Amino acid sequence: MKVLGWFPEGYQMWTANKAITSPEDFEGFKIRTMASPVISESYKAYGADPTPIPYMEVYSSLQLNMIDGQVNPIFAIEEMKFYEVQEYMMLSNQAIFVGTFVANDMFWDSLTDERRAQVEAAAEETTEFILGAQKELNNTRLKSIKENSDMEIVDLTKEQRAAFKEASKPVRDFYVEQYGEDAEKILNQLLKDVEAINNK
Repeated sequence: MKVLGWFPEGYQMWTANKAITSPEDFEGFKIRTMASPVISESYKAYGADPTPIPYMEVYSSLQLNMIDGQVNPIFAIEEMKFYEVQEYMMLSNQAIFVGTFVANDMFWDSLTDERRAQVEAAAEETTEFILGAQKELNNTRLKSIKENSDMEIVDLTKEQRAAFKEASKPVRDFYVEQYGEDAEKILNQLLKDVEAINNK
């Protein structure tokens, strides 16, 4: 695959039928996650029971109490009407849902240099547009949830988020063990970038 662009689609938020404000609140909690070993380990570190199930089955699984909650960006929570079968949404901001522009290698290799430059320019321009549009979409969808449901919105404090961050730190070792030396380099660079931003 040839990655042409990355764009955030908003922070991921938790929904549940109880307020979740500390890792202890996740003890034994069945949360629907994507099928990713690192994501699963992160929720296990909180004490939760990560349960990967197909996206289109999340609503019915919540409705039938097969799972206790789920994690998704605000726009998805509104679109899928999870607010109809969940009482709380935690503004946890613990991870960003990221989308990509990706081209098939065979397609990419078949393009002339001129065509590749055109596609790259279009992807860059579109990414800039998406950054603003996606932020507005999540704001609009949050407003819709507040207006069309009795869902209680819980905005986690900086201190509450710090407790989750601390609980998840051992997952860094799991990530490196699973994916090797390159993964360790990526993690170390990410931590340096975050530290540099926080020190500005």
